[in-house]
Amino acid sequence: MGIDFVIAFDEAQEARGYKPLIGAIAHSYDYNPRLRFVLTGSQAGLLNDFLGIQDPTSPLYGRYVYELALKRFSKEDSLEFLRRGFEACGAEPVNIEEAVQRLDGIVGWLVYYGYMCLNEGANLARVVDSAVNLELEELS
Repeated sequence: MGIDFVIAFDEAQEARGYKPLIGAIAHSYDYNPRLRFVLTGSQAGLLNDFLGIQDPTSPLYGRYVYELALKRFSKEDSLEFLRRGFEACGAEPVNIEEAVQRLDGIVGWLVYYGYMCLNEGANLARVVDSAVNLELEELS
């Protein structure tokens, strides 16, 4: 039997403090075998703490969890990633060498740069500003 429905939460660590969500996910896990949850987050430690998969008092403790961690890409992998992305969209790569150097292999920012190029014109400065502002916010 296949999976019928997937519920995805992006930046799920932002829901920390809302424990009823964990209970609802655990209940669905137990009683809806054709339902899957995908939780993503840029702050893996906070996400894991929120889910409580290592905490015996958490409703999700003892449930199977598959974790996919994305590490920074190498310079070569970043260039290839952007080249292939632009190619898949039928577009010419825009300023990818500088983007790779400035975005330091962080997958989410490489994706955002490609999106910005394709949808709003090449704007590496705006992507870098967004990255800096997000990092400053997360540090505070």
